[in-house]
Amino acid sequence: MSFISLLDTAAVNFFESIRSPFLIYFFKAVTTLGEWWFILIIVAIISFFFFRKLRMRPALILWLLTIGSAIDSYILKVLFHRERPIDSLVENGTFSFPSAHATLAMACYGFIIYLVLKNIRREWLRKIIAYLGPMSITLIAVSRLYLGAHYLSDVIAGLLLGGAWLAIGIYILKIVRR
Repeated sequence: MSFISLLDTAAVNFFESIRSPFLIYFFKAVTTLGEWWFILIIVAIISFFFFRKLRMRPALILWLLTIGSAIDSYILKVLFHRERPIDSLVENGTFSFPSAHATLAMACYGFIIYLVLKNIRREWLRKIIAYLGPMSITLIAVSRLYLGAHYLSDVIAGLLLGGAWLAIGIYILKIVRR
């Protein structure tokens, strides 16, 4: 058994051992924040505010990240064809690797956090966003493990893929602002 398989198995066993009715309910609510349809709603709302202020570039880059990271995640799922853990507490229609929830959360929410931190002047609000934003991404990733929807390596790969898209988005935004 490989090292990654051992970590995946250990993570599945750990999260199964700490399941409780309250935490199942809590993480089912949290995992909704990473659903593709929920993220599309958030991206549409954020885009509306940018379009209203005639700032098209950040909104277009956010859409690029959303669509690009979703497509990449789907392609990798089809290529790797990895089955999900057996005792999942949520319905899943696709394969396991990588976690699309983690990918989209990191790419989209990460870029939104970046935009907010760049555009908000109130220090206390910046601190709240800087704390709660990454915590939300982390909770979405953990929710996928807690609910048995993914292996640890799926979630890590999703976060890395989303992080790559986030870096691309920030890079593009810096280039177009020059």
